[in-house]
Amino acid sequence: MKLWARQEEVNPRTSWNTWRKGLGDAPRRGVSVGVSFAFWGLLVMPALWPAHWLAGPHQWLPGPREWVLPGLVLSLLLHGILVCLRQRGLQPLVPPALMLWSAGLWTLVLSLSAASGSATALGLGTQACWPVLIWLGWWMAGDVTAVTMAARAIGIGSLTIGSIALSQLYGIEVWPRSDSFPDRIVSVFSNPNHLGSFSAFVLPLASVAYLRVASGWRWLLCAVIYAALLLAGSRGAWVGAVGALVLISAGIGLCLSGQMRTRILRRGGLLLCTWLVTTLALLNTPVLQSSEEELSVADRLQQTGDVLLAEKRSGDATLQHRLLLWVAASSMIRQSPAFGVGPGGFESAYQQLRPTLRQRAEFQRLSPGQQSDRPRFAHNEPLHVAAETGGLGLIALAGCVFVPLFFGVRGALRGPDLLWCQGGIAAVATVLIHGLVSYPLHMPMTAYPLFLVLGILLKVPSSAHLFTIFKKTVDS
Repeated sequence: MKLWARQEEVNPRTSWNTWRKGLGDAPRRGVSVGVSFAFWGLLVMPALWPAHWLAGPHQWLPGPREWVLPGLVLSLLLHGILVCLRQRGLQPLVPPALMLWSAGLWTLVLSLSAASGSATALGLGTQACWPVLIWLGWWMAGDVTAVTMAARAIGIGSLTIGSIALSQLYGIEVWPRSDSFPDRIVSVFSNPNHLGSFSAFVLPLASVAYLRVASGWRWLLCAVIYAALLLAGSRGAWVGAVGALVLISAGIGLCLSGQMRTRILRRGGLLLCTWLVTTLALLNTPVLQSSEEELSVADRLQQTGDVLLAEKRSGDATLQHRLLLWVAASSMIRQSPAFGVGPGGFESAYQQLRPTLRQRAEFQRLSPGQQSDRPRFAHNEPLHVAAETGGLGLIALAGCVFVPLFFGVRGALRGPDLLWCQGGIAAVATVLIHGLVSYPLHMPMTAYPLFLVLGILLKVPSSAHLFTIFKKTVDS
């Protein structure tokens, strides 16, 4: 069987017909259009943002994506509720009880934490978006075409982001830059770690789409996303992507059999060969300018392995900075174990702890720029959430994440043919792994599709209609 052939049972409609006819077929598709345009709004917003707003003494201010995300999600929530009420009354508004309890606890904890700590409007608004996006994904997942439309929008956006990263590699600036990393490849982002986080999250989704239905543009998408992931030079994102691909491989080996597994393994072999060639081609490409020399992809790969060696860790400035932030977050948790310092209050709490942190060995190993840094994140999501919202907040957020994962895993085990479900689980696992050394939940371009995917996974075992997705066009 040809690796490039489209399977016979798949009969996808054209993108234009799906978008043109979809609005009149089901209200969920109207929400899907809103979700798609919101994603593209997050993508292009920095290019339209006045450059002088991010320059000068205000360059430490949050980027435009962070400001826009709460407004976009609020508008989508209102739109979703209105179309729900118009379609079927209150019935479609109610997700599974476990998810309701988790989201309700998270909302209560956010309110109490904001009242007792030094919360910021941006921090509170961003974290309040997370259960809303899960609900939108859950409700939208009741219609196959709605999910397909959103998936296509994110796929095209991913290809755009990867293509811009490659253009920056060759010195072709097709996108305005307003970042503080002139020596790094950032694509449409202001930070290379954001590029790495987004690429690592999308890669398993794109890989599963190609494994499910092989086509030239999906193969190209996988290659471009992988190249962007390498060029980002983010070690945490690399480790997360490897973990996701291991999960996908295990799922294929355990859940599939016969000709289907053989066909998918062949396609997987082609992807691995593509990524190997891409790695060899970019191995000597500089991706980071250190204080002493340029670091290539090969050097960053070596540094990733060196983290396991105690004698190397003390000389890793990035790792020392992370350790200092984790110490600061632990101190905040000890000071406010129940409700934390408030959503968005990490920066002000860190400033109060700075005199104490100056005495630590990790602080002395930092560069002058890192010592004067005003970090807003702990670069460890569990520690960050616990520091800002306390232990109750960590429990509530864990429920919001792991309840959909539980439903998704159960659905994948019930229907082994749901390969796309395994891709969603692997994508979430990527973010969880990367979140141990970074802040992907606070990166809008990663958090936005992440919580939508969690909502879709939440729907899998509760709707028999979704089990037809494997034989239809959800991943097209």
